[in-house]
Amino acid sequence: MYLTYNFAVLVVIFGYTHSLDVECSSYTVLNSSSRAQGVPRGNITKCDDTLIPEWYRFMGDAGTAMPTSCTRKNYCGTDASGWMQGSHPTQTEGIVTRRVCYHWNSNCCNWNNNIRVRNCGGFYVYELVRPPNCHLRYCGNGTGARIQGGGSSGRLQVLHNGEWGTVCDDIWSMTNTHVVCRQLGFAGALSYHNSGGVTGQIWLDDVRCSGNESAIQQCRHNGWGRHDCSHHEDVFVTCYRDVSATAVAPTTASLTAVAPATASATAVAPTTAPPTAVAPTTASETAVAPTTAPVTAVAPTTASAGVANTTTTAALSGLTQCNSHPCRNEGSCHGDQYHYYCNCYHGFTGKQCETRFYGNITFIMDLYQTSNYSTPYSPSAYPVVVYPNQSLWVQYEVKSTTFDLVVFAENCCANNSTNPDSFPQHVFLERGCIVDSTMVYFHNPYSKVQRFSIRSFRFAYSNSHLVYLHCELLVCHQNSTNSRSRCAVGCTKPRSRRDSSDLESSMPYNLSVGPLKAVMAESNNVNKGGKTSFHVNTILISVLVTAGVFSVITLLLLIIIYRNCRRDKKVEPASCQNEQENGEKDESRN
Repeated sequence: MYLTYNFAVLVVIFGYTHSLDVECSSYTVLNSSSRAQGVPRGNITKCDDTLIPEWYRFMGDAGTAMPTSCTRKNYCGTDASGWMQGSHPTQTEGIVTRRVCYHWNSNCCNWNNNIRVRNCGGFYVYELVRPPNCHLRYCGNGTGARIQGGGSSGRLQVLHNGEWGTVCDDIWSMTNTHVVCRQLGFAGALSYHNSGGVTGQIWLDDVRCSGNESAIQQCRHNGWGRHDCSHHEDVFVTCYRDVSATAVAPTTASLTAVAPATASATAVAPTTAPPTAVAPTTASETAVAPTTAPVTAVAPTTASAGVANTTTTAALSGLTQCNSHPCRNEGSCHGDQYHYYCNCYHGFTGKQCETRFYGNITFIMDLYQTSNYSTPYSPSAYPVVVYPNQSLWVQYEVKSTTFDLVVFAENCCANNSTNPDSFPQHVFLERGCIVDSTMVYFHNPYSKVQRFSIRSFRFAYSNSHLVYLHCELLVCHQNSTNSRSRCAVGCTKPRSRRDSSDLESSMPYNLSVGPLKAVMAESNNVNKGGKTSFHVNTILISVLVTAGVFSVITLLLLIIIYRNCRRDKKVEPASCQNEQENGEKDESRN
């Protein structure tokens, strides 16, 4: 009885420990581009009839979650595409049951089955089972279209056969642009134009949308890959997030899309330069996990915050007025034979306007879940799991109540430490120049918000699976001229780098985002399922551990029986079983 009691307790404790949040750390990744709800079926019809029932997570080109509204049939790489009825659970709700419907004929729920869903704080996991028929398939919310580099403005790209390509501007229209912007989750379109500068596939030409389509892939066109265009005819689009959006064209910059809280929708014709997206300033969590407060940097100064012009008086014997030109950095001098004062140029302070002044500044650096830059990862979502060759979308910005500032990334790297100077490290931005071929970065020298994306496959090192991204940020005054501002000069090659004293900027500040958990397990492609697995098989581990526990207990039982037999020498070995049975009978009588 004593041994039986301990065994029961051991099994209960083991089972309870194993079940704690295992689905949020051990799951199979579904990242195939064909699973995206916005991607047509293609020539090969896939089915989830061989899918292994376990926990899954949508990532990459497939999307970040299951769609919660009726998907189109003959999309998502299959005939009847699967979508989830009801909303996703909150983190406090734990695991919930939801119904998945499959669209066929005119019925959005022609077939259905139940799944379980959990909110893991920043992403969702799904316990999927095999669908009730074939060809049925679970879909992700990927759209099959994107704006290169993310944001609300840039080169339009569409996904076909697992490869991203551009769209030609022949007979392109604002109707087409509205369809694309709505497909990407925006409220509508502001403008479009063409530009070049890239290589690669051109997928669509002569696109004609009626305006009722939910995706550009539904519009008429010449056929995938059929065109008579070159990349200087690539379509660039500018979308807006809110109904109250305004397009503003700076005097010296290309078209910038912003979304202020109050203003009617206005469209301004694009300039000849490509547009640059400036995200609307909204409340954002700081992405330096696990901290929750933004990084605040106060520039050293002797003046009070908020002062743009500084007046300083000093005695100079033997000088008349300002003959010695004591005011620096374009400050204007005023005085008499005995005194002078300097009216400092915007952003400078000090006795002779010698000190650059930026006031109180706050930097925020976030890692976002999708290329739309709409939802950053929350601090509780770290470490964020990334798989090889996954796109990472990063946004950094500066906030100031004193001056109009712009932000610039001087250097960026990835390493396995919270210390940006730790080695080994992978440098992907140096002196403002891209040094990683997978990085997509369009620096806007007039914006306080900057964005870039980069692939994750180069970040994994053999000695660790935790990765941090670090950027060395500085700020400049927005009204500085190109010859004065480090932010405006941008990329500086080693041989052409100017003396830093000639360029206006703040001191550098280091910001980090992470950790990221690089999944290094070998991928396993499943026929027809189109999935990729990157998690350790916890079921196998559980079986092995359980078998080990049973083996130990069995060995203990054998030892005890053997010792009982040896203790009573009057009993022959052959009668041990009889003695044990008699003992059990005596115990039952007691």
